Amino acid sequence: MYLHPTLGNTDLSLLHLDLELSPTPVQLADIAGYVADAAGRWRPILRHDPFQRWYTRLLGTDRVEVWLLGWTPGQQVPAHDHGGAAGAFTVVDGALVEDQLDPDTWTSRRRTTFPAGSRTHFGPDHAHTLGNRGIQPATSVHAYSPPGLPLRFRSAHAAAHTVAATAEATR
Repeated sequence: MYLHPTLGNTDLSLLHLDLELSPTPVQLADIAGYVADAAGRWRPILRHDPFQRWYTRLLGTDRVEVWLLGWTPGQQVPAHDHGGAAGAFTVVDGALVEDQLDPDTWTSRRRTTFPAGSRTHFGPDHAHTLGNRGIQPATSVHAYSPPGLPLRFRSAHAAAHTVAATAEATR
């Protein structure tokens, strides 16, 4: 198990990481929310890079991974899915805008703004864009299961543009 040093004394027993099965999307939302609530521990490492979306892995097991992301205004991830992983995120600061896409046609189904305090989850067939369209920095905590699956981008151009960022998991 990988645990970022900033979470060293966090009680992870509440995350039920010993589940024999992978967490459900609802459980992933609970995990992301729980880690988001530990902001006092991870906030010292948080960055909002004006040139690229910042992220770091906070937790990794064979069943789940949790990431901390810092978004400056205008930063977004182009149309993608999560390679078959279910996921969830909690917005801690600012707001994120998601365009949920039809997984077959990759056309927009619905746009949702998630302000600070919002939490959402999705299944393994979910496709979307996600970004900070506001004027203030945004911060979010994301959880995925199974871990380590690559993002799959809709266009080759988008994938080539972000290939370096996807090496670690640009979620």
